[in-house]
Amino acid sequence: MSVPSLAPADQGTKVQEILQIGEDGDTILVVGPDKAKIQVLSSFLKHISPVFRAMLDSSMSEGEAFRNRVDNFPIEIILPEDKPRAMFQMLRGLYGVDASCRPTTSDVRMIAILADKYDMIKQLKYFAAYWIQVPTNSSDPYFVQCAWDILIASYMLKESTPFFLTSKAITNTKGSLFKYAMSTHDKELGLKLGMAIEEVRGIANSRNVPMGVCMDCFTHATESFTQKLSKCQAFDKHFYQVPR
Repeated sequence: MSVPSLAPADQGTKVQEILQIGEDGDTILVVGPDKAKIQVLSSFLKHISPVFRAMLDSSMSEGEAFRNRVDNFPIEIILPEDKPRAMFQMLRGLYGVDASCRPTTSDVRMIAILADKYDMIKQLKYFAAYWIQVPTNSSDPYFVQCAWDILIASYMLKESTPFFLTSKAITNTKGSLFKYAMSTHDKELGLKLGMAIEEVRGIANSRNVPMGVCMDCFTHATESFTQKLSKCQAFDKHFYQVPR
């Protein structure tokens, strides 16, 4: 992951719409390859993210650029790898501008990835409960894609219940998960999730018992994704195992 860079805000004549989070923002986030601009207060960024706080308080070039800005003109933080829509929705929610906003499943996945990147998972706990909705319409042609989005978001935001329920919903479907695994931002995670669901799916079909993946046991698995760890108390998230 490359480190976002800071630069003085463009003072040229080119006019570009700037999305506002609050008023009188002293920082402009320039997000994605299309350079969408989001203006926000640095104090807010530092409050919600240790990563932004480290950048803006740094004694290196990033912090110097902020402290030496001319005539209090906003500085720009260049974030070429991030998704502007997800960044804007996440910041609006955390700022309290539009907490009722219901992002798409793709947006929720990208928001979760940003939250992990900028160390804001705890701050998004309230929104995770509202935004993460387990897909139920299995007849929808995009059902698996939507469910995969929610599965990734649940894992990134450490939401074990929707993770289990969503993986259970995917387990009840047919077909390969390879393309979803390979499209995951972290391919190792994607392939691991695909393997876990396939393992659970095989046993679920043979026993005719619907089942999902236990997130804690998935995270710490060493031999099998269906094996319940000794410390795990989520018996309902595992197949019944005959005591040895």
